Amino acid sequence: MSALIIYLVKANWLISILFLFYFLLLRKEKFFRLNRFFLLGTLLLSIFLPLAPAPDNLIPPLQQGTAGIGNFFDTHNNIHIAQTPLPADQARPLPSDSIIDSLKGLSLIQILMGLYGLIAAALMARIGFHILSLMAFIKYSGQRKKDGIIYCETTRELPPFSFFRYLILNESNHSATQIQQILAHEKVHIRQGHTFDILLAELVSALLWINPFALLLKKYLKLNLEYLADKQVLDTGIDKKNYQYSILQSSTRFAAAYPLTNSFNSSKLKLRIKMMNTQPTCNSHLYKYLLVLPLILATYLVVTPLSAKPLQSYMKKIQAEQTAQKLKAFEGIYTFKFPNDQEPSYLKITAKDTTLVLTQLWDNQEISFVQTAPLEFLCKEKNFPLKFSKDDKGIITQVLCFNRDLWTRTKDYKKVTKTAIHLTHEQLKEFEGVYESQGGNEKAYIQFTATDTGIILKQHWDGKEIAFSPNTELDFFCSNPSFTLKFSKNGEGVITQVLAFNKDLWIRTNKKAAI
Repeated sequence: MSALIIYLVKANWLISILFLFYFLLLRKEKFFRLNRFFLLGTLLLSIFLPLAPAPDNLIPPLQQGTAGIGNFFDTHNNIHIAQTPLPADQARPLPSDSIIDSLKGLSLIQILMGLYGLIAAALMARIGFHILSLMAFIKYSGQRKKDGIIYCETTRELPPFSFFRYLILNESNHSATQIQQILAHEKVHIRQGHTFDILLAELVSALLWINPFALLLKKYLKLNLEYLADKQVLDTGIDKKNYQYSILQSSTRFAAAYPLTNSFNSSKLKLRIKMMNTQPTCNSHLYKYLLVLPLILATYLVVTPLSAKPLQSYMKKIQAEQTAQKLKAFEGIYTFKFPNDQEPSYLKITAKDTTLVLTQLWDNQEISFVQTAPLEFLCKEKNFPLKFSKDDKGIITQVLCFNRDLWTRTKDYKKVTKTAIHLTHEQLKEFEGVYESQGGNEKAYIQFTATDTGIILKQHWDGKEIAFSPNTELDFFCSNPSFTLKFSKNGEGVITQVLAFNKDLWIRTNKKAAI
């Protein structure tokens, strides 16, 4: 239902803007062919442009960070947080009265749209009835074909008119001179296919019946077709005064019988005669038609962003863009120094769509957060909260992670590099083995394997491998220097444990089947 409402709104918007452009700038110009193309284009654009797909401004989906040892630490060492219920202010809100009221209003919209559709259907049926009655009249008239035109003779008191290839004329009502002028006029309508223009205008005005500009456009389209036919007749050398007298005489004797036809004595006779007596338009006025393309482009840019999605999705997109703009205030580099850590660690926070993405710069692990309060965010998968704070100027300066680690926003971040030392393969093999975690409520295992230049850490829970290089005889680092391993020996000089991340202790074990 919402998609139909959007379509009708855009169609009415298009036909109104384009018709106003015609009415204000083009209707008095004697470039009748150009005006015909403009009015036809207005009808077609109003119907089909709202259906045109918009160029999608696709934003690449957020990539899920590869599970790493830092991810395991966050999950296992803080598992007790996962059992903590969310605060009451973070609970999912119940439907409000406004939502219930909006649901009640939906039935009213459906009723109004139903009435709109019934009226449009009635107008369409009326057009169909006129076509059938006209074809029935033509069928029972005397017909003769000449030069692709079917002449229909009738004895009824009707004005001369044409419908597609059919030309209806009661010759007994007109003089020989008038018949010549009528035939010249109606042949223009037939050969240029003016009936198609009229039927299209009728259908569009029936569909957009609520818009008065649609009705006005139909009238001015018919009038412009008469301008075209009048000009073609006068260009053949027919006397202008005599021709105008014939039109005037026909209009006073007969009333239009069929609204879907091109009638010789069409309405707005005064405007037709005035246009015949007007001097030709100067070619310098053609600049007005150069404005048509920018106008169409402008209307396209206005309506197309709405065309690909329902109104609700479009409004959500607008809200998401506004939210993303607000979230940029939280972006930046944040630093914190863990206990027993020689160097500070860094986080990078960026806004993506309606979420904040926290990147651990020591292992490039990404974690997405949704906003739960003006200064609070939550990663639901890890039950990982973030709480930001501002200074006196309203600028974000700090963030509290896991309700315990306070990170400070900084502009002095510089990537630190470490230099690896050389250890022999025999020295590196001393670190090999399976190590068991000492944090969290469930056990996990990692395994170290020696290489020619360092050691490989393999995580048992996902099989991921991370390469480390020696920095000292007992310290190792990966590609990011903040991610360190510190091994310890017992009194016999045997490696017994490793401290990862300067906080997570793993004990060497003989459980060979753990990995």
